[in-house]
Amino acid sequence: MEDNSSKLGSMQHETAQATDHLPHIPASQVQAADGKNGSRLWIVIDDIVYDVTEFCRRHPGGEMPLRHFAGQSCSWQFRQIHGPQTLERYRELQVGRTDGVPNPYEKPKPKFSPRLLWSRLF
Repeated sequence: MEDNSSKLGSMQHETAQATDHLPHIPASQVQAADGKNGSRLWIVIDDIVYDVTEFCRRHPGGEMPLRHFAGQSCSWQFRQIHGPQTLERYRELQVGRTDGVPNPYEKPKPKFSPRLLWSRLF
């Protein structure tokens, strides 16, 4: 039986292969696509740039989350809310690959850790 981490690793590998054709977009260009003053609205998930300019009006969670992360990475936040197949449905929004685009928030530490529990018991 395959565990979830190996499934995620396999999906990330498949995603990487499926996005090799996308052009590289410099971080500065991504960060400028903040949806203000007539610019496009781009977000980054796992170093893939998505143009959500038109999609934000139909986003089931409303425009606010997309506008909040405009020109930034929102990878871990996206993963907490959406299932792995969600990105597959929106491949047409992919416009490029990037690196060095920061996420404005630090990912919270998990509250429960089996290792921590084990260390406190013994």
